[in-house]
Amino acid sequence: MSERTPIESRVAAQIESAEGDVVEYLIEQFPAALQQRLYDEIEEMNETESVSHLSTKLINRRFALSSKGSEALAAEGVDVVHEYPYAILKHIEHSQSSAQENRLGNGKNGEVIASLNQPGTCYKVLYLERAKELAATAAREALLQHQAGEVLKGKSGVARVPAVLRYVDNKDLRAIQMEQIDGVNLRQIIDGDAQLPADFDIHVFFEELQNAVELLNVTGIFHRDLINNPGNVIVDKDGKPWIIDFGTALRASFNQESGTYQLLPGGSWTKSYDMAGVAKLKRDLQAFISKNHG
Repeated sequence: MSERTPIESRVAAQIESAEGDVVEYLIEQFPAALQQRLYDEIEEMNETESVSHLSTKLINRRFALSSKGSEALAAEGVDVVHEYPYAILKHIEHSQSSAQENRLGNGKNGEVIASLNQPGTCYKVLYLERAKELAATAAREALLQHQAGEVLKGKSGVARVPAVLRYVDNKDLRAIQMEQIDGVNLRQIIDGDAQLPADFDIHVFFEELQNAVELLNVTGIFHRDLINNPGNVIVDKDGKPWIIDFGTALRASFNQESGTYQLLPGGSWTKSYDMAGVAKLKRDLQAFISKNHG
């Protein structure tokens, strides 16, 4: 690697060496003409900016420069909408301003709204300020969710992922239209706001969830938001598991030497992280059932 410029040296001094390597690696994935601008932007950031947050922003911005996500989705029949149709925009505006019953849920990055015009579908609408903060795009999330769904499609004994129908991604609106699942999430159940189906089998449920996570992990798809977010797993009316919200998911490649899936130099993702999330969700639900149902 060539000698650092003064700006690069100041940036490196603000970030611990191991983490600095990650940020530097990410910046090098951009066209050379943009790299200095990125270093300038990083230098102006608040010193408390986490490296994880910063890395997410860089990964998302790199994806936005590529057309591969849109091409991959379009090739597999997903409707890619760069300029939102008037009808979709008006529907979302109406849903956001109408009765609470149209809202299916919300999180730190967006909210989910039931479709009024197309039963059985819903929209995940990203909060624009949060999306801007993370440089997040509906395109990247839609692609990862679609790829995860394709991995699990047609397989028995595994959790499923809602099908992606189309997405809208521009400065005014970032939203994903997807299959709506008739069910409740684990957070609602653990908080006492919803009930499990009468014939719910916790062992079968988590076996199918674990099987799905293992399949996704061996193809290099890591959800990364199961361990602290029971809201990302839905129990449908038949007691079956669904995995949702791929906003923080990553796609990694397999490193033959280390035997791990590697996204960044010096760092890797293994099954343990997502699988630990599945195990924690099971413990939390078992504790809730024991406490409330003996």
